[in-house]
Amino acid sequence: MASAFTSLNAQTEAARPEYQIRTVVTMTSGNQAPAAPSRTVIRVYFGRSDGSRGQQTTEVYNGRPCTSTTFQDVGTGRDITRSDCVKMKTTIPLRPGAFNGEVETTCSDKLADAHLSGNEQIQGLSVEKIESDDDEAKATVYAAPLLGCLHVRSAYYWKGPDGKVVSSTVEEPVEIKLSAPDPKLFEVPPDYREVTPAERKNAMARYFDGKPDR
Repeated sequence: MASAFTSLNAQTEAARPEYQIRTVVTMTSGNQAPAAPSRTVIRVYFGRSDGSRGQQTTEVYNGRPCTSTTFQDVGTGRDITRSDCVKMKTTIPLRPGAFNGEVETTCSDKLADAHLSGNEQIQGLSVEKIESDDDEAKATVYAAPLLGCLHVRSAYYWKGPDGKVVSSTVEEPVEIKLSAPDPKLFEVPPDYREVTPAERKNAMARYFDGKPDR
């Protein structure tokens, strides 16, 4: 009988597009004082031809930066999250069937209560513009069928109970490279300590608050 991991590898035998996409996410809130700065996060989405893929997020809170990277490695059958500021990692077995990043014909059916409003090009990458508007948010996303409907650009305007916009999350692509990603994105330094997800998140919270690690 084929193992679950063997079945997973079978799903990713066909070569998939490789990419490395860097975006900037800006978050604003109507509850902030007018002079308060918006919160900015830098993200990198990346994928290899074997189906392995991930996302790296760099954020600054209380003047303290931290980069965390989550990736699924088909070759080792592992799902790994590492947080550089605390030198910790969390490793779990890769869940069979977790990979659905194959090339899609269309992305218009991926969001509930959304409609396709056009096709565009972003830095040479074909995307579909998909819009939705419900009680929670008004949103516009630009999804790339070639990359398994990855959201390359998005804008969410979150609504309060009265239907008025109270905050926003806007993600803009800075650089799109349809080539092999930096291999270091899939690496973990040997001195990173293996911990549970809760322990890693608590350590990051203490780091952002400027408290010493336990």
